Amino acid sequence: MLLALALLSAPITSPGAEAQTAIIVNRSNALSDLKLDDARRYFLARVTELPNGEKVAIAELVPMRSSFYKKLLGVAPNEVKRHWLQMVFVGRTQQMPAELGDPAAVKKFVAEHAGAIGFIPVGATDETIKVLRIDGKLPSDADYPIK
Repeated sequence: MLLALALLSAPITSPGAEAQTAIIVNRSNALSDLKLDDARRYFLARVTELPNGEKVAIAELVPMRSSFYKKLLGVAPNEVKRHWLQMVFVGRTQQMPAELGDPAAVKKFVAEHAGAIGFIPVGATDETIKVLRIDGKLPSDADYPIK
């Protein structure tokens, strides 16, 4: 009975909502370090090609989307989605971000698409993808800019 009461009074959070975030790319991608402003440009479809000409494909981890966009852009996901719809409408990009439900799906998408950029919890990273440095910092660094 006490356990049930404790569970009912616990705050409800989405999985990974407060987890440290890693921005990831395909292992073959030449990118290894992004400026924070460049990361923002990719996630807002203001830049739609990588330096090598590959088309960018964004992979969103839905359970982390709200906290990620708040940290990176300072806006709610519905504002980001509205922006992307506008970018598609005006022909700036043809593809909305892939909305994926778990880190494994994001990693699979990124591993299968050379131009993919996504975000997952740091604890879900592995050798199938590459974690980008942001302004020279890894997510494990104390002064990582996406906190």
